[in-house]
Amino acid sequence: MEIRHAEETGIFALVGLFGTSVEVQGEEHYSNEQVHAWASRAAEETFDDLILGPTTFVAVDDSGPMEFCGYARDCHIT
Repeated sequence: MEIRHAEETGIFALVGLFGTSVEVQGEEHYSNEQVHAWASRAAEETFDDLILGPTTFVAVDDSGPMEFCGYARDCHIT
């Protein structure tokens, strides 16, 4: 596994990872309506800003991105 900075060229893969993660793990703790609203953020034009605005790291293996996490300039986790 490799940890690297998120790049614009990898956004499409992160959109899929985000949507799948929210739908699979979110249904355990949230209503279907909440999960759908949260997962739909990946379809917004601002998703790039969510990933590229803060400092975001992506864990990648041979199959592609596995997870990602970022932190904003105000030190909040994104």
